[in-house]
Amino acid sequence: MTDWKAIGKEKQEKYEQKINDWNNTVMHYREGWLDFTGLVEISTDDWGVRVTLTSEHYDGPVTLSASWEIISVYSDGMSAAYVNWSLCEIED
Repeated sequence: MTDWKAIGKEKQEKYEQKINDWNNTVMHYREGWLDFTGLVEISTDDWGVRVTLTSEHYDGPVTLSASWEIISVYSDGMSAAYVNWSLCEIED
């Protein structure tokens, strides 16, 4: 049987600092038909990741969240399974 809590804790220990380093940066957001850049405010805790994204290309803030168990982290961004959002760094 899969120990999801252990998987989540392992991901938190491995990626939390990297994710927090993206706080207050401009990132590219994609989810379904939504596709634009914006400033992200990121917080993390034992449950997972919470993001508020504000953009001049969308009315109002976009709020995102995902538990550690469903987060995937890459060198330039992160995504969440099942809820299908992704954030990636803006290329210079």
